[in-house]
Amino acid sequence: MYWQSFGLKDTKVQEYCDDGFTGTKFERPDYMKLMEDVRADKISCIVVKDLSRFGRDYIEVGSLLEQIFPLYQVRVIAVNDNYDSDNYDGSTGGMNVAFKNLIY
Repeated sequence: MYWQSFGLKDTKVQEYCDDGFTGTKFERPDYMKLMEDVRADKISCIVVKDLSRFGRDYIEVGSLLEQIFPLYQVRVIAVNDNYDSDNYDGSTGGMNVAFKNLIY
């Protein structure tokens, strides 16, 4: 599996999928379950296709990446965006990531 290339070989995997729900809102069943699990310290890393998988509100996604996930020590990997929060200390990766987030 592709997450093994990120050093996550022996990691338990849980999938969260909100098919049929708009990404413009954060009141999605599996998104809320994901955040519940983050707050319960059940998640140490989140792997997504790209940052738009969190949502289409760039302010909220920026808050997740810069405040919420670091607070809970959750690593975030966005494969297509070439983003890994382990490579950034205190920021979401500069203008490149912010611009992609704005477009989503």
